[in-house]
Amino acid sequence: MSREAVCSRQASPPDLALAQSLQLPLVQDPADAAFCAMCVEGVWGLVARDLPNMNPLCVDFTQGEWSRRRRELRKGGDILSKALGKVRGRRAVDATAGFGRDSLHLVALGFSVLAIERSALLVFLLESARLRALASEGAESELAQLTLVHGEAGQWLRQHSQGELQPDVVFIDPMFPNIGKSALAGKEMQLLQQLIPATPEGDELLLDQALAACRDRVIVKRPMAAPPLRPQPRHQYEGKAVRYDVYFPPTSAPE
Repeated sequence: MSREAVCSRQASPPDLALAQSLQLPLVQDPADAAFCAMCVEGVWGLVARDLPNMNPLCVDFTQGEWSRRRRELRKGGDILSKALGKVRGRRAVDATAGFGRDSLHLVALGFSVLAIERSALLVFLLESARLRALASEGAESELAQLTLVHGEAGQWLRQHSQGELQPDVVFIDPMFPNIGKSALAGKEMQLLQQLIPATPEGDELLLDQALAACRDRVIVKRPMAAPPLRPQPRHQYEGKAVRYDVYFPPTSAPE
């Protein structure tokens, strides 16, 4: 029985091709997989077999919180834009894409974003949402500045620590199961905790890999009550529910 799969009912040929490219099995019944993407009125959502009473968590970049981020955060002035400061360059890597909200935040602030996610199922949901929005909005859509990658962020960063794909800034939003992400709704947190096992030790390693790869800075998103991944970040920007810890690589002089 599959851990991650796509429900083939109501799937279009492009959806099926995307699932195949991500090596996601196709099932007729979502209950045949621990986690499954299913189409709900033309929008793909995530369901979990162990959470049968939860409605599908649908990802639609043109609606709801995703759309709000795209509209309202373009003006800047929020705490993430303050943490970004005067980044030298506009190439960002979101090393922990999740449901894509932080990637959209970075895109809204004018960055070209490469979002990395180790769950093929989440990549399927995000890429489906991106392609739907692009089809509606046209080639001028800011979502043309978002690229999704299925893989391990640390490996990608090691491979691109130099060259044209080297990021100016790396964004990390770690998973800490005992503290949680206050910025996420409860059902999203439940799904993420089950779908992507938390690895605090791996988060510290990812910070080291990000610092070794980026040109300018690494920004780590933390719940207010959570300790820093590494002691004494250079700057901390606090909001009501989360804060952003900023670290600089040895080769970057902060302004």
